[in-house]
Amino acid sequence: MHRSQLILLVAGVGYLGYNLAEIYRRRGFEVIILTREKSVLKRPYIIKKLVDLQVKFEVFPSLLPNHIHQLINKYGVPYLIYYLAGVNKGSLGNMKYIHGWLSYMMLKDLIDKGVNGFNYIHVSAYNPGKIVSGYIESKVYGEKLLDKVEVKDDINVYVIRPGLLVGKYPYHPEWLMMYEISKHGFIVETNSKTAFTPIKEIPDIIDFLITRNIDVDKPIEITPYHEDIGIITCYFNEFFGHGETYKLSLYMPKWLWKLMPYQGMLGFIRGFTYKHTPPKSKMLIEHGYRFRSKLRDVLRDAFITLNELNKTLNPSYQFVRMAFS
Repeated sequence: MHRSQLILLVAGVGYLGYNLAEIYRRRGFEVIILTREKSVLKRPYIIKKLVDLQVKFEVFPSLLPNHIHQLINKYGVPYLIYYLAGVNKGSLGNMKYIHGWLSYMMLKDLIDKGVNGFNYIHVSAYNPGKIVSGYIESKVYGEKLLDKVEVKDDINVYVIRPGLLVGKYPYHPEWLMMYEISKHGFIVETNSKTAFTPIKEIPDIIDFLITRNIDVDKPIEITPYHEDIGIITCYFNEFFGHGETYKLSLYMPKWLWKLMPYQGMLGFIRGFTYKHTPPKSKMLIEHGYRFRSKLRDVLRDAFITLNELNKTLNPSYQFVRMAFS
């Protein structure tokens, strides 16, 4: 049985999973999340929000290649299967397993068992064009594995490379600190370029590829670039309605690191900002596609919901409130 209104999110209890679930539920789709018990226990806040969306859960001690097929026997063939699993720490072997081997084996298991009529979307990560970390190396490894899969005509496989994800619940904790800084009328200025992918554009891009029957043989970059990471605090200040603002000019990323103590290097400095011209991404513009949503709108949605998310912050974030109060 094929379920054209069914969306399956593999490892979907992260921020990307929540945002996709919210979008698809609003559009009338049934959403099922396949996840591990550990992830459910680790993220009670997101689980609560997903329950409010009336999302169905299928929880296992760990994810195995045959789990998608088990769900198909129970619910039918999904219209879309998103593979969202990802880790950014640990051994290179473990990251290669999560970012490559497991996704490859799940897809191969479906093909070997004769499942037809589905679209498989593997979410990778922005690739700067060279191996700069084990995280990027494992993502590249995963893309190469999927490239080896032989698919039938009624099965589509897409690998997308989003950059810093922007949605109702921003993925990176650093946003929460910038949010607190902006409450006091400060704008961060870093002189470093940054990349954003509005999450709500991902479903539109996938829908565009499927309806236009576009065959993509390379991973798709869906990341527009902006001149300065401070664009986030600019939008925050606009949202808060500050008539007068003050700039924190931080031209060296290490200065921002000292200003905002956080466990591990800042995500948006380490992986998504560039002091010089960033590599050009392969956009879908050549296929005639135009983004339907605007970054400003997506950021505004994120800021509104941060008011609620802010209540659950770790006490370590109090530093920012103290420093600028």
